[in-house]
Amino acid sequence: MYSPNPRRNQTPIRNLKGTPHQSLRRSVLASNAINQSFGGESLPSSPTAASIFGSSKHSFQTCTPSLPVRVKESISLAPDISNISVELGSNGWSWSVQDKQLFIWNHKAFPMFKNSVCKELQIPFSECYAELVCVTCSPQNQGHVSAIAVSRSTGQVCYWENIFSSSSKVLGSIELSGNQTDMCHRVLSLEEHGFIVCTSTGLIHHVKAYKSSLVCSVLKSSQGMLSGFGRRVSSLFFSPASEEASEVEVLVKREKNSFRILLLTVSSLQEWILRIDNETVNVGSVQQVELAQITKEHLSEYSWVCPLDVKLVTRKNHVLILFAVATAEEEGADVRFYVAHFQGLASIGETNMISFDYTTIYNERTLDDELTVRLLIEDPNSRIFSDIALCLQDRIIFKTILDGGKDSHEDEISFADSERVVGAGQRDGRYIFLSSVHGMIMSTTSSTSLLPPSVEESVLQNSFNMSNDSISPMNATADMQAQLEMMEKSDDDTQRLQAAFLHFCHHNVDQANSLIQESFPVHESGRTTLDYSVITVSGNILDDFPSCDPRWADSVPNDLLKEQPGSYGSLILVNQIQDKQSAHKMFLTFLNKCGIWNRLSWYTKARKLVITHLRLQEHEEKLAAAIALWHKHSSCTTVLDAAIRRVLLQRGILSKIGALTIKDLYYREVTKIEDIFKFLLNEETYILDDINSSSAERYNTVMSVCTIFQEMISTAIRCRSDVTESWQEQNKGERFEYHPWTLGTKDNDLRKFALDQHKLVLERGLPEAEDSHEKSMMLKSLTNLIDLVLEDYRIQLDSLNGYEPPLPRYPEVFSSFERDRSRLLAPLLEIDQLDLLVKLSEKHKDFLLLIRACVRMDKQDLLISMMKKYKAQGFAQFAFKYFLDNNNYRAMLNCGSGTSDEELDGELTKFLAAHPKLAWMHQTRRHQFSQASETLRCLAEAETASVVTKKSYLSLSKLASVFSDANEIDISENCKDIDREQVLLKYQETLPLKLVEQHKMEYDSMPVLSPERLIELYTCKDNRGRNEVDFKKALELLSYINQDHHKAAEELKAMIWCRAIICDSWNEIDANSDYFVDFSHTTFFKLLSLITEDFDEHSPDVEIMLMRDEVRKLVENSLFEHMVRASVERLRRSIVSDREVAMTT
Repeated sequence: MYSPNPRRNQTPIRNLKGTPHQSLRRSVLASNAINQSFGGESLPSSPTAASIFGSSKHSFQTCTPSLPVRVKESISLAPDISNISVELGSNGWSWSVQDKQLFIWNHKAFPMFKNSVCKELQIPFSECYAELVCVTCSPQNQGHVSAIAVSRSTGQVCYWENIFSSSSKVLGSIELSGNQTDMCHRVLSLEEHGFIVCTSTGLIHHVKAYKSSLVCSVLKSSQGMLSGFGRRVSSLFFSPASEEASEVEVLVKREKNSFRILLLTVSSLQEWILRIDNETVNVGSVQQVELAQITKEHLSEYSWVCPLDVKLVTRKNHVLILFAVATAEEEGADVRFYVAHFQGLASIGETNMISFDYTTIYNERTLDDELTVRLLIEDPNSRIFSDIALCLQDRIIFKTILDGGKDSHEDEISFADSERVVGAGQRDGRYIFLSSVHGMIMSTTSSTSLLPPSVEESVLQNSFNMSNDSISPMNATADMQAQLEMMEKSDDDTQRLQAAFLHFCHHNVDQANSLIQESFPVHESGRTTLDYSVITVSGNILDDFPSCDPRWADSVPNDLLKEQPGSYGSLILVNQIQDKQSAHKMFLTFLNKCGIWNRLSWYTKARKLVITHLRLQEHEEKLAAAIALWHKHSSCTTVLDAAIRRVLLQRGILSKIGALTIKDLYYREVTKIEDIFKFLLNEETYILDDINSSSAERYNTVMSVCTIFQEMISTAIRCRSDVTESWQEQNKGERFEYHPWTLGTKDNDLRKFALDQHKLVLERGLPEAEDSHEKSMMLKSLTNLIDLVLEDYRIQLDSLNGYEPPLPRYPEVFSSFERDRSRLLAPLLEIDQLDLLVKLSEKHKDFLLLIRACVRMDKQDLLISMMKKYKAQGFAQFAFKYFLDNNNYRAMLNCGSGTSDEELDGELTKFLAAHPKLAWMHQTRRHQFSQASETLRCLAEAETASVVTKKSYLSLSKLASVFSDANEIDISENCKDIDREQVLLKYQETLPLKLVEQHKMEYDSMPVLSPERLIELYTCKDNRGRNEVDFKKALELLSYINQDHHKAAEELKAMIWCRAIICDSWNEIDANSDYFVDFSHTTFFKLLSLITEDFDEHSPDVEIMLMRDEVRKLVENSLFEHMVRASVERLRRSIVSDREVAMTT
């Protein structure tokens, strides 16, 4: 005889003996002995379990959120792990009980709890185990978590209305009979309607918190369900002679306005229906079937039969009962395990029995431990019920049960000696376990479909509808294997691809690869069929009809999705989109794992090139954008709903709405999610133009439209940035322009939409802002809009410029980018948002506007820092040109002077090399006076427009030369040269005033005249007051004639003398007279008198002079020729004689 474990079916644990197993993997959760590694300040993190647990079809990895440290400690430090009971709830919350210590934590991430949170509570009574604790969370507020704990023997109840509030604890009690066998057995949740507590006397107590107290009441049927509980495990064994009906397991499932309770006893299976009427829980009906109906027909060869567990597959209303059986109740007999599988209590006679290969030995002493077995269903809500598992203390046995479990695969994973399963359950369609070594672990691969159930069903139904319209879809989906066979045999390539995808999702990779190779042979040169099929399947996933929602029954074409019995899936719109997203990600995984991804290229549709990888990426982005739009829908309802109605009206489906909402219809077609932008601007303008709309309504409308665009496009771009690099690797070597869907099309130009919205924000949105906060929010939206438009431009330009040479459209698109960039950013200067303009213009490399903003803000330091930062991009040269074009020379020169950056100073020097009029100033600021003097000399030489300017250049050049660090000789020579140039200008400045005016010139604006021109002016007839001095100046100007032009200089000299001669009359020449006396009044002889000191330089060449046209007639008179020759000779001889006398003296 032995005492049974009262918690045998809830927590599969065993008291472990001996030293914990030591291996290469360090134990985080040790069993039985205290883990000495926890003596430090922190716990080591859990290792990845994938390399430890594994088989051909199943592997495990650690879960996130990770197991809280306090829970790890409580398990690892427990002297006896069998004293700890654990439950892993299907609602995402877990709890463990040890003595009076209760730990509650989340094993699933929630919006409010991204990481694991743990709450430790003290139970105010003893004899409480995990199955007598229940934790629930409010669907409306996931941060509101409630818990209840019940004492097994006394019926005491402790209720925490909110486990995170210290003042929310309420105490109460359940009235038990006081009989030793009258004990609380199980606590289950009725969600917002409270809890039920099952006892061993056949009673179900309903417990609900009301204000600050607990209200406990008994739910009764006409006859008690539970009675005569024995304390011996032997009483659990079913035999015809048994008279006791002891409870084995109980579970609850919500169904619309009622709760369904399944209760398994040693002899029967009972079903209770609890109905909710006006917040009151009443017993609706009770049904009972005897287990003998199963055992007599299917287990008749076994004399010892023990029911262990019951599970409900809600999708198909299937019930599963786990039995342990033996041919005899004796030591050493083999104990085997069977699962009875039937659909509802009414069909128990049609039970399918599934056997497990695993066996154990019947031993009276260890029987409790050996029967500590739980039946697990990976996903009770799955459409294809294909996988179950037995969870024992030291192993997990997986069983694939397609085809009724016949010839099915059984996969057993055993743990190390020191490791035990402390808790088990399921989360999001995956097995989860609490290991004593590795903490929370999850099954990552199993025979259960990797697809969300609603999407898988739609794939099957769509495929069936396309292949065989004559057979009822409801019958077709009844047998998945038959449906897959039909898809495999289809003549349609897309059908076969979908079949391969479903095989992959059920881990039948070999069949999937075989089907792909058969349908799309690798050796085929044309890849169009494969690419087209891939995109078709991808698009079908995005535009899938919600198979679970009965409201679609009247709206789906060709009766595609008639409501089916047991149809499962989310009725919440955003969850439906997320299911599509999960399915699409799995489809991409399928393409990669099955070798299709690297074979994809492109195909043509309506004469347009479709790049397959990019279209798949577009589908990913649209799914993310649709989810983002849905999350903002409630805050943008007014304008968004109006635009959606216009979209649906254009599609011609608004009349088919039936019981659906416009959101249902619109969000269903994810491939067209951008259609909203066709009408959004019109609806926005309509509200803005409405004279009855308030300022707040107009402001909110503009903000709503900005929010819609921002959320959708930014989400798409983020999604794109995560995958673009790896995806574009597939298209290396292919030259094409990437035109993302976020740019829009000819019929739905999203870029134009953004530009128009930008204008509306500036002109009609900002004026409606009533305070600084609203204005700030509007500007933030404007900023986001600008960023998104220009980011899309960048992506498009990168695709065009990623080749050598760039694609032909690159100049056109880049020009459009610059134009739109200026159109988006320039208005910020007009509304004085300079800080924002600096930020955006820097980000998007609009250097012109960045410079203008810095100048407007008078932030020279900021401008200089930008020059240094963007030196490689030529920002400094751009800035210098801007200052030059705007005649802001001071600002430009300030950029070079006063900075310690030699490279920046060099940039300015380089730029000014082409602008010497400013270069000399920069050189002077840098104390480069020699260079400044040289630059000014060059400017003076090149100056022709203004004699005043040239004179200034020369003066400044002389001044700079004086202050330069050149040697004295060079400075002196330079100054002499400058003095000579200044003398030349003096000749111009001393031109007769009347002559200057006659030639329509002014001294202050007179252009620089050449020496030849000055000679002409001094000697011409227009100079009516010309005299010998003017001619003397003309002769002096000959020294400025280029020495390389000697002949021309002689001609000019001859002209000067000839013009001096013709100034007077020479009719009365007397050969006997003294020419110098008789003609001393003439200009010619006065000029001869003036050149005595410079005779050699200025004396005329008589031969050349007498040959000129001006004196040709005079030369005909021999006396005139004699006079000229004699006078010149006489003067020459006189000068030579005077020189000889001077030399002798």
